[in-house]
Amino acid sequence: MAKKIDIESEPGNIQLTGKMITSVDPIQLGKGDFRNLTNMRYTDKGIKSIQGMTKINTSAVSNPTIPAMYQFRKEFPAENHLLAQGFSGSTAAIFDNTTAIPNQGNFSQIYAESAGAGVGEFYDAPDGCVVFGDGEQLLIWGGQESRVSGFFVANTNDVSSVVSTALDYTTAISDDDTTTFATINSRFVHIASTRQLKGVKFYVGTPNANSVTPLVYYWGGTTWTACSSVVDGTSVGGVTLAQTGEISFTSTVGLANLRYFQNILLYWYLFDFNGVSGTTTVYMSTLDTPWQPIQINGMECL
Repeated sequence: MAKKIDIESEPGNIQLTGKMITSVDPIQLGKGDFRNLTNMRYTDKGIKSIQGMTKINTSAVSNPTIPAMYQFRKEFPAENHLLAQGFSGSTAAIFDNTTAIPNQGNFSQIYAESAGAGVGEFYDAPDGCVVFGDGEQLLIWGGQESRVSGFFVANTNDVSSVVSTALDYTTAISDDDTTTFATINSRFVHIASTRQLKGVKFYVGTPNANSVTPLVYYWGGTTWTACSSVVDGTSVGGVTLAQTGEISFTSTVGLANLRYFQNILLYWYLFDFNGVSGTTTVYMSTLDTPWQPIQINGMECL
């Protein structure tokens, strides 16, 4: 039987006064020697650290003055965003770089701030969100995939006739467990959100086999209003819900209205999958909620 040997560790300083040796394993280095030299340089008396920053973007940001930056990370679904506020003269915008630090990527503009915006600040917010204030607006964002607040499969669209059957799959599609899922055996899916959307992602378990083109609506206040510029990322050869993907559309920020439906007062979206095969399943769904002002009862917070 192997004998266990306890080795006590003692605190101490490592004097990097030796030589840089790259040809051997680090365990073979002598006292004071080292194998890598990162952000350091030689001097007459040894080495010293170099003050400065590590480059994280490959191209210059179009708004070159960056007064605020923030790393926004989500555990589920996993996301990594380096957010920055950038100014070009008096014009301000929010930029996003999704390349994980310390690798280099590019910033892309994801929100144009209102005129008169000042230097802003980013803060963590509940439910995996980030908020940003610039003196003109108080904004919120949930990343590329936010939590679904309601997911109901119904037998009607709730306008042409009264919904008699609406199965609540909200819990089943709120995790990545493929053994719990929503069966899309009726043509209408009602989705609720705490904020206005520009898309919904469907994680497909059993793919649809029938040729279907989805129709997408938001609640406009008195009736369902068709979303514009619908792009079906779940489609394969004209078959919707054939693969995991996002069904996106033009942002409904400022257009969608709150609605009381299924005992829930939220923003509601309707997906009409007319002709979908009865075995089609979705095991997870997330929401694409663009940057938008924080609202209370439909009123913007300033």
